[in-house]
Amino acid sequence: LLLQENYIIMKDAYKQKVYNLIEGVLSRSKILDDGITGVKKVSPQDARRLVSEVTKLTQNIREMIDIS
Repeated sequence: LLLQENYIIMKDAYKQKVYNLIEGVLSRSKILDDGITGVKKVSPQDARRLVSEVTKLTQNIREMIDIS
């Protein structure tokens, strides 16, 4: 039995866009974590906005993966 692996190579432009989107998710997650741990005060309205932004960024990542 011979197994062949298929690799899909993402174009560099798409890769960079996805990396940027991931950085956006990570930065917003850090702010939320700081709010939860008390390092920084985050209002409930700001927290909801950040969660919404993370959701949108995640959708954008999925779209980039789908088109690449």
